[in-house]
Amino acid sequence: MTAPQSRHPHDRLFATLRPLIKLDARHLVVLVALVLAVIDRRTSVLNSLKTHVHLPGTPEVRKQRLKRFVRCHLPDHLLIHLVIPLLPQGDIELTLDRTNWKFGLVDINFLILGVYWNGVSLPLL
Repeated sequence: MTAPQSRHPHDRLFATLRPLIKLDARHLVVLVALVLAVIDRRTSVLNSLKTHVHLPGTPEVRKQRLKRFVRCHLPDHLLIHLVIPLLPQGDIELTLDRTNWKFGLVDINFLILGVYWNGVSLPLL
């Protein structure tokens, strides 16, 4: 008896996220590629990811595709619809984090509600 063929991580993540996230399939392909590249390379710098993201085309074409994706409007509450169904049943521990950045003369304040799971706080809102 032969072992079943394992699917590529991109295919597995795409199949997992498809029913959870109401995104156009083209956007979901880029999201999956971006998430896996960020995890693998431990950076969110698009210029660094362009050679590691699993998308067709030259590195410059991939960089342009990533730039277009991060500028697109994602559905409201995307993270909630993604994270909550993947959590185990039972009690959850919520986190609340506030961060403040200065971008030139503009103050940017974020208040983030998250859920604590396996040593990581996953953002919800």
